[in-house]
Amino acid sequence: MSKAGRGQRAEPPLWAAEIDACIGYLAAEKSHAANSQLVNRAALDSFAWWCRPKPELHDLRVIQQKDLRRFLKEQREGRDLAPASLKSLIIALRHFFGFLHREGDVPRDITETLEIPKLPQYLPDSLDESSRRSI
Repeated sequence: MSKAGRGQRAEPPLWAAEIDACIGYLAAEKSHAANSQLVNRAALDSFAWWCRPKPELHDLRVIQQKDLRRFLKEQREGRDLAPASLKSLIIALRHFFGFLHREGDVPRDITETLEIPKLPQYLPDSLDESSRRSI
């Protein structure tokens, strides 16, 4: 059975070279850890796969913020993403389009005004009297 037959995708995602260059930039210039690189790659690959059946979005220069918002909405609703996962997607897209703009590959950074969701802040449980004494 071929790789594609086992649920794996046969062809590379759109913009594989651009994604590789961005991840390399984040590793070399921004000192992103290996895990951060993996998270960013997974997020960018998911966006590239989402764009694949949409030929009008194959050219990075024509993608607009409304396309990113549609992608994020579909991810949030279709995959029931937690706020932290949605935040990771947005951060990866901001890294990618910021990188592409700095490199001159897109005319502007369409993610500049894309808001990152605020994550809930939880207070730690307070210690009971016996726990406080044992400290």
